[in-house]
Amino acid sequence: MTHQQMTGLSTIIIIVFYLAATWGSAGYAYRKNQQLPADDPSKRKFTTLGVYLAPFMFPLLLVSCGVILAAASLLFFALLVVLPAALLVIRKPRFPPWLKKAAVWMGRILLKFSAILLWPLLEIAQWLSRPPVRNET
Repeated sequence: MTHQQMTGLSTIIIIVFYLAATWGSAGYAYRKNQQLPADDPSKRKFTTLGVYLAPFMFPLLLVSCGVILAAASLLFFALLVVLPAALLVIRKPRFPPWLKKAAVWMGRILLKFSAILLWPLLEIAQWLSRPPVRNET
């Protein structure tokens, strides 16, 4: 056998193995799905055409996953570049009035709780910072 014949034979073997693996796994999943009871919530309505189209759907699935991954990474990169640039350009944020009121309301509650929690420490700090009283009698 020549090198060209061996390459063609190995390609055919790979294709046959791929077809057997995809048809076998899709057929097995189809058979297991058909064996499920009718009232089982995990039972799906598959057609036998899906088993025969499985070798062609798998590459489409891989390509579509790659396209979605590339699109998501481009979107992330765009947000990573555009948002800091927008913050540098705008410089003065415009917050809605209700957001300012909510921030003040929440801040007051947090300050009240921190004052309650820190009150003993502040009293001790004031007591320690007082100058010593001299008794001159």
